[in-house]
Formats: sequence, structure tokens, C-alpha cells
Amino acid sequence: MNNATRLASGLVMLSGLVAGAYAQELKYNPSVYVIGEGGGFNPDNRFGTKSTGFDAGLKFGKAINQYFDVRVGGSYARADSEDVRFQQSLLGVDGLLFITRDRLRPFVSLGIGAENDRRNLPNFQNSRTSPYAAAGVGVQYAISDQFAAEVEYKKVFGFQRSNVYGFKRNEDNYVNVGLTYFFEKTPTPAPRVTPTPPPPPVAQASPPPPPPAPAPRFERQTMSATEMFMFNSAKLKAPQPKLDDIASLLQANPSVANVRITGYTDRIGSQAYNLKLSQRRADAVKAYLVGKGIDGSRMTTTGKGEADPVVQCSEKNRTALIKCLEPNRRVEVEDVTVERRVQ
Repeated sequence: MNNATRLASGLVMLSGLVAGAYAQELKYNPSVYVIGEGGGFNPDNRFGTKSTGFDAGLKFGKAINQYFDVRVGGSYARADSEDVRFQQSLLGVDGLLFITRDRLRPFVSLGIGAENDRRNLPNFQNSRTSPYAAAGVGVQYAISDQFAAEVEYKKVFGFQRSNVYGFKRNEDNYVNVGLTYFFEKTPTPAPRVTPTPPPPPVAQASPPPPPPAPAPRFERQTMSATEMFMFNSAKLKAPQPKLDDIASLLQANPSVANVRITGYTDRIGSQAYNLKLSQRRADAVKAYLVGKGIDGSRMTTTGKGEADPVVQCSEKNRTALIKCLEPNRRVEVEDVTVERRVQ
């Protein structure tokens, strides 16, 4: 098994492993984008060179829907070996099938186009343009709404239209790293507003009956709180007015039970450590409410570690990153619900 085949097998395995690795949903960007790419080029050794060269290319693309992209562009590749210089230029169109549109996006690609093969020898040169077909696998990483990085292995099958090189089909290997720029940011969908239906008409009897006594109505009030913690700490900051309000509500409504308290951390640190830290944070909130006279059997605690982040941060400076991730270090108190009768 040669190096190109090993690399192709590795990328296929990587695509399968990362298909479900990231749960954060990231909508695809439907705008036109440009991708510049470059990397290694391994031509068919029947062209007279056994060395590995380089290639560079530029393509324009657009997402058709949630799963498919179309790209148009070209590339230039070159490999030198002793007295032979081989150059290959490609111009064509590619279709990409994305397995997911999460932040990490495995894909497969198919392409067709025209291929120009030029071989320079000391005393003469050959040049021939032929059709080609290509197939590849790769993975794209969304850096932001407008930038993405990707790596792709691609195999190009050339169909020689003459016997200039002594064979009818060639197979060339490309391994490219690219940077994509989207010309527009991902659009934010407008919130959907459901119109309130008009009240049904009230039939009037003749003579009209006396108006009934006003019926009582109920107003539902739901309270929740997000408590912040210092970095790498399960100690609540003081004071805690929101927790004090929840404690007062629970004291005034002893029938309220099954209060869920969920602890969270930021993404800094190992998953195992963050899971334990988030549990300690949830337990700290429960202990605070118990200290206010609330029966502990009315509350349950759960630690979810770094799951469900409120914010995403990419700061390189550690101090700035810790400050940016502060909203993720929290505890959420849910299902504190009472019904209050209003006349």
C-alpha cells in the first residue's frame, strides 16, 4: 500500500468518526464563496517522474442546500524528477456531498473537467489536453460564519485522447489544504409570529340572560435563575438575590416539588473534571436553598459539564478566554412553577 492509498484510507476513517463528533448546530451559509488551496501532488509515474511535487488552485463555490455544494475552478501542479519536468493543469466543476453541516463537516466529492498534461524533456516536450474525472474525501471545519478550513484527498483519472504518452488512462493523487471565505455571513432567520385568532362571536339570546358572575382565572408564573461562578470554582458569589427569590417562592408554596438544578462549566479542562465540577456547582445551589429552609427532597441536582454552552469564544489569550467563557459557568434552576388565582 503506497502513501497516497494510506492517506485516503485514513481520511475515510476520519470522516466516519467525526460525523457525530460535534452536537452544536451551525446553519450552512448559502452565499457564494472562494477557496484557495494547495498541497502535495503525486503524478502517475508513467509520465516519467517518480517524485512528489506541489499544486495550488482557486475555486468558487455555492451551497445548493443543506447537503450539496457546487464548485468551479482550476489548479496547477508540477513535479520534477532528474531531466523530466511534468506539469498538470485542471479546469472543471466539482460536486460535494456533506454528511453534516455541524462545525466539523466530513464530505465526499466528485468532479469532471479538462486536464492539460505537459512533459518537458531535455530535447522535446509533450502537451495534451484530455477529459478527466475525479473523486475525493475530506473534512471542513467552520472557523466562523465567513471562514472555514478544509483538507481533502482527491484522485484524478485522466482519459488520454491520443497515444502521445503511450497509455490511455492516468491516475494522479492530490492532497490539499484550503481556506474558504464566504462573501456574506450566514443569514439569521426572522422570528415566526403566530397571529392571535379573533374571539368567537357570542350569541345573544332574547331577552338576554343576566350576566354571569365573573369566573376566576389563573395566571401561571415561572421563575428561573442562572448563577455565575468564578473560574474553576464551585463557590457561589455573594449576594444571591435570584436564589433568595426562589427560596421565598418555595417557602410560600410548599406544594411545588421536582425542582431541577443543573450545573455547568466552561470548556477549559478535561471532560471528566468538568463533569464533577458542574455537579459540585449544582449541589452548592441546592445547599444554599436548604440553608434557607427548603426541604432537600423537593430538589434534584445534575451536572452536565461543558454541555449546552451559552457563548462560544476563540480568544488566544488565556485570561481573555476565561473572561469570555464566564457565562458558561452557571447553574440553572428549572420547573419552579406555581399557579396564582386572580379575581
